[in-house]
Amino acid sequence: MTALGPNIKLTIARDAREPLRAAMTEVFGATHASPRDDFDVYTLGDGSHLGAYCVDAALAAESAKLGAWIELVVDDVAAARAALARRGIEPFEYFDKEHDYIQLPGGQVVRLAATEARR
Repeated sequence: MTALGPNIKLTIARDAREPLRAAMTEVFGATHASPRDDFDVYTLGDGSHLGAYCVDAALAAESAKLGAWIELVVDDVAAARAALARRGIEPFEYFDKEHDYIQLPGGQVVRLAATEARR
């Protein structure tokens, strides 16, 4: 059997660091640690980790859309969507109308999925 592991690493521009931290901790409930001055680790409720390596120049948002996309499973998609909107993060158009797709600060594309869909 093959499965995806519990660790994801992103590369983001330094100016996206604080907005990403707010989204990950306040919207998605992740805990935050900074083991290095240029690296943040967010631990999600299931124990998986999203690491964000901060650099001076990262991919532009449109270029980031060409990379791998990830799915975040949340208890309440509508509440997550509303909390993201309050931070200026809105879903973008995509052919899959069953889910919301957003770009986190730093450019990472995320598909929001409901917890019950995973069961």
